[in-house]
Amino acid sequence: MSGIDGKVVAITGASSGIGEATARAVAFAIEQPHDIEIGDITIRPTVQG
Repeated sequence: MSGIDGKVVAITGASSGIGEATARAVAFAIEQPHDIEIGDITIRPTVQG
């Protein structure tokens, strides 16, 4: 993901809740191969309440 190389992402409240979920989503997106279009990835809940 050359668009974010050398950039910093600051997420407040990343120890739980929405902040943690956002941090995990950003980490997941960064780990994807360069040929994957992040806009095509759908993140779905793993548990239904």
